[in-house]
Amino acid sequence: MKKIALSSLLLFVTLFTMSQVPKGNFKSGAGLSLAIPASNLDISSVGGGIDILVQYGLTEKIAITADAGFTGLPGKGKYPSTAIVPIRLGARFFPLTKVYLAAKAGIGIYTILKASANYTAFSASMGYLVLPKLDAAAYYDGYTNSNSTFGIAGLRIGYQF
Repeated sequence: MKKIALSSLLLFVTLFTMSQVPKGNFKSGAGLSLAIPASNLDISSVGGGIDILVQYGLTEKIAITADAGFTGLPGKGKYPSTAIVPIRLGARFFPLTKVYLAAKAGIGIYTILKASANYTAFSASMGYLVLPKLDAAAYYDGYTNSNSTFGIAGLRIGYQF
């Protein structure tokens, strides 16, 4: 019983302490991600990515974001590697002190061999502030244009400067 009470107290303190988005405050950071092809990317294997992100607090619970990144996916077998460069604007909502939900939209530049195409990019994620400057998130990035649609699921670790 003591373990349950102590665990509950620890969870409560972890989720409901510290302000997550100081109003009117800019934050910038960088992240690393594990990218897993999720839809219409049968020719690609698990890859990785890097990104930069800027966040501005509108209120204590809402922030606007801008990000740009690079995701590389190795090709399976004889297929070539692919790369995606997303450039997006978005928002983060903090329903709990250390938990956030995010949505982003923008452009994704998809490259395979020497050809590239522009896609409408959209993303949804759920994250957790592990430490004041470190967060972890699970995400889904979708890309669509008049010819095709594909998606990537992943895990991201981010650090704020």
